[in-house]
Amino acid sequence: MKAIETKYKGYRFRSRMEARWAVFFDYVRIKWEYEKEGYVINGTCYLPDFWLPELNTFVEIKGNVKPSDAELQKCIDLSIESNHPVYLLAGPIPTIEIESEPPMKIGTEYNGFHFLNGSMQSNYIWTMCEECGMHGMSCHPNYFMMSDLERLYCDCYKEFRNVPMFNANHNGVTLELYIQRGLHGAGRFMANAYDVARQARFEFGAKIPKWPNT
Repeated sequence: MKAIETKYKGYRFRSRMEARWAVFFDYVRIKWEYEKEGYVINGTCYLPDFWLPELNTFVEIKGNVKPSDAELQKCIDLSIESNHPVYLLAGPIPTIEIESEPPMKIGTEYNGFHFLNGSMQSNYIWTMCEECGMHGMSCHPNYFMMSDLERLYCDCYKEFRNVPMFNANHNGVTLELYIQRGLHGAGRFMANAYDVARQARFEFGAKIPKWPNT
């Protein structure tokens, strides 16, 4: 069964799911380009869904929460050939439940994959560094590891990158709890962005609401 094309901002998206992610990017102010360039990788033509120029990152959208081995391999190959990060967003736009304290709860029907130089990791979500406002994908706090600091590609936590996780602290707070609180706080903003994308209607032109405090 073929998905119906969806029009948004002058583009014809191959599926409504892709258009919803474009709405998400617009809400969080991440610049995007849709199907910018096709490539030949290992003798096969490949057209990535999104290119995020400010993050130098490719994004692939898949409706199935469990991508096939072939789909995962394409992302691995693209990360190797391009030397750029690749994100694969699998399943529907996620739902996030934010409580008063970490951890946050993410719908199990979604999974995010991160590829870099041939490596692959899962359980990734979009987040925002509360120190500088940079966006990126980071591991869900329940699965957080020290290497996940590099996924935001900012220098806010650079002094911790070579320090054992449970020995590090930031302003007297253990790094583990500090990161969980940071992702949790940013998660409130991202949860709203996911809601905006999931609820977008395109029949009469999707409108992106203003940020909550603007």
